[in-house]
Amino acid sequence: MPNSKLNIRDSILGKLIYYVNIDNDHLPYIDIDSFQTFFFDNIELNRDTHYLLDRLADSLLCFEEYRKEIRLNDVVQIFKKYFNVFEKIENDNEDDENIFSPTYFSTFQLDSPILKQKLREITVQKLFIYYQKTLLTKAQLQGLYYAVLDIIDDITSGIGLQCSLYNYINEHYKLSQTLYNSIFRNKIEYILKLIKEEIFNYFK
Repeated sequence: MPNSKLNIRDSILGKLIYYVNIDNDHLPYIDIDSFQTFFFDNIELNRDTHYLLDRLADSLLCFEEYRKEIRLNDVVQIFKKYFNVFEKIENDNEDDENIFSPTYFSTFQLDSPILKQKLREITVQKLFIYYQKTLLTKAQLQGLYYAVLDIIDDITSGIGLQCSLYNYINEHYKLSQTLYNSIFRNKIEYILKLIKEEIFNYFK
């Protein structure tokens, strides 16, 4: 295995990737949903498999109450989500800001780790496309990424959007209204469209 910290072994659960030289069989198996959320929160964009394996090893150590091992199939699915990108970029001019008003989803429980994880995955997948197609610089991409994370936190906490989409981005990447309209607006609006659709699907 191309990582000195990790190895693979067979078990009754199938093949497991484990952190070498750690004896923790007395601990319970790791909670995959919590692990996946933590993993996606602590990785960078546009990196290779060697990087992901290093982060996987580091992440296993952070879950002190669990075994330092994870099913190979779960790792494959996590890595697939990381590398998965959509073929087509669509622009949508629909004004989605009202969708995320404090009262729009007042009857739903939005503060769900699973829902947050899904929304973050959608964001990362779409940003991969923007980066690979060189539609944004690295600094612009990071600004958009952190702006959308702020939006996700606000809507899932139930307080709704706290300012305009322009201001969310401007908090992390200083820009003029003209630059926002020409480069960022259609991209962040489309990401919010995907987020809105995921929220509706989540509560179907």
